[in-house]
Amino acid sequence: MTTKSATNLIYTAANAARILGKRFSGLNIQVWFNCVYVHAKGQFSRFISKASFKQMFVDFRKAGAKALTVTANLFVPNTFKVRNETKDTAYDVLIIEKHITCGCEDYNHQFEAMGKGVCKHGYAVLNHLGYNSLAAYING
Repeated sequence: MTTKSATNLIYTAANAARILGKRFSGLNIQVWFNCVYVHAKGQFSRFISKASFKQMFVDFRKAGAKALTVTANLFVPNTFKVRNETKDTAYDVLIIEKHITCGCEDYNHQFEAMGKGVCKHGYAVLNHLGYNSLAAYING
């Protein structure tokens, strides 16, 4: 198992493909100090801002949240069950002060790499509560 880092979670070929609007085989990604160099041999070389990768990382999870169903646990405050009816999966999401936790693999990878995270299940709960982001929830 590979240890997750912010680099191999955010600056990925999948995120580059979403940004570019097309998948490329053999995509080479190099994270530089202030940008990301993306190269597809014989096709193109391009610099993409780190901000674009970070925004796509968040937007992809927010888009995935739209198809999920959220139910509040009436007996345990700030606890929610988030279901994906298509995949027949469910995760418990808990809001503790300024953090959202989830038992899914994506959240666990984010937490391992960055010490925090918000997966699509977390964004589904935030949407359910009327917020578009964790920052909006914290400030609200």
